[in-house]
Amino acid sequence: MSRKALALLVTGVGTLAALWFGWFNRSGADPDDGQVRQIPLATVFSTNGQEGLQDPTTFVDEKCVWFLNQIYFKTHGMGASNAFLVSGDDIGAAVRATSEVFLGGRPANRPAAPDDGKDHDVHWLVVYLGVDGSNPPAWLIKSVERQGRRIRLCYEFPKVVYRTKDIYQYFAWVPVGKLGAGIYDLEVFDVNKSHVSLQRRVEIAPIQ
Repeated sequence: MSRKALALLVTGVGTLAALWFGWFNRSGADPDDGQVRQIPLATVFSTNGQEGLQDPTTFVDEKCVWFLNQIYFKTHGMGASNAFLVSGDDIGAAVRATSEVFLGGRPANRPAAPDDGKDHDVHWLVVYLGVDGSNPPAWLIKSVERQGRRIRLCYEFPKVVYRTKDIYQYFAWVPVGKLGAGIYDLEVFDVNKSHVSLQRRVEIAPIQ
């Protein structure tokens, strides 16, 4: 890797770290005051190539790239969308935790953790939107918000004249901070149709 590329990578990681730190501090462990809190799109990792979002492959090491490739292989051709929570202190850990759901048979009714022998208390919303052509992007993430124990990702499916016919998978990882014990409602909201297209309830158990 060249010095210029390394400098750009370090700068990008530093910017993301600052955004995460600020968001986690603002979000608190369990904000139940009824206010809607927008999660910055700049902290979202996605495979859709959308401008302003982060490419997960840029910020993970070779081992985590292997987990990403395994996830892609496992879900190849799977059109059904999905949403769940994982725990991980960074995007690499979140990807590994995601593989525990898609590859390791972990249930999605509670947050999955990476099998790395470490304790992780930062949570991520993982959304699998499905498969479609890759160009132009089939799903665009418009916003992510949290209101109490409801976490909602809003997406748009742009209508275009032509989209490539390849089979491309659309994932998103959203850092949602340190969540307290309780039941959380995860929602995937279709902006075009103005309705919730997917909903899941996830329980976070109290710390023993």
